[in-house]
Amino acid sequence: MEFAAFILLGAFAGGFVNGLSGFGTSMVALAFWLYVVPPAVAVPLAVTCSLVSHLQTLPSIWHQINIKRVIPLMIGGAMGVPLGVYLLSYLTGDSFKLYLGILIVGYCAVMMMTKRQPHTIRSNSAIDAGVGFCGGILGGLSGLSGLLPTVWSNFQSWNKEAKRSVFQTYNLAIAAIALGTQATAGFITVDLVKTIGVALPGTVAGVWLGHWVYKRLGDNRFNQAIYIILTIAGLNLIFDISL
Repeated sequence: MEFAAFILLGAFAGGFVNGLSGFGTSMVALAFWLYVVPPAVAVPLAVTCSLVSHLQTLPSIWHQINIKRVIPLMIGGAMGVPLGVYLLSYLTGDSFKLYLGILIVGYCAVMMMTKRQPHTIRSNSAIDAGVGFCGGILGGLSGLSGLLPTVWSNFQSWNKEAKRSVFQTYNLAIAAIALGTQATAGFITVDLVKTIGVALPGTVAGVWLGHWVYKRLGDNRFNQAIYIILTIAGLNLIFDISL
């Protein structure tokens, strides 16, 4: 019962944040799932639920997608995913929680600072590919492919819809590549498939509710809500390690 509760709650929370923002499934869900399953199960589960989340809301941002913006990121990400999957085999449960908690808290701090002091940095294909490569490593390692592209998009003079279309399309592609790579590496097991069956209803419901809220809130409010949720999730992981 406790296992199912943690899986469903994590799936719902991750789906809600993804539906609200277009990213964040792994950041939130892993904070719940790593208490009941090891990283080798939690990460492919997060990638699967992230893929479902992106597909669920893709029709709403389809008209905003600019392929020329996304392709360099996707090419770099595809090259980085195998390295991240390789590194996944060498992580222990505790070290992964600590790494993930620090990463999430650091990410939120950067995002909040950039919201206060926005700067526009001109992108080019080489830089975009580099950001995508590093994001791909994180995607294969932890399902957190959206961290760097989301931060990078914040430095561009794009509106909310354009930003979401870039990192959501990128995340969708990297999630698909990461899942395929993880399957090839032997991470897709019977236990994982059973756990996915438990998680998916929570993911679908969370995405629906998150996207419903997204269409009704202004930029500042839903961004603040995301930062608060992610910061709490990251601090919980760090605090658990320090006990």
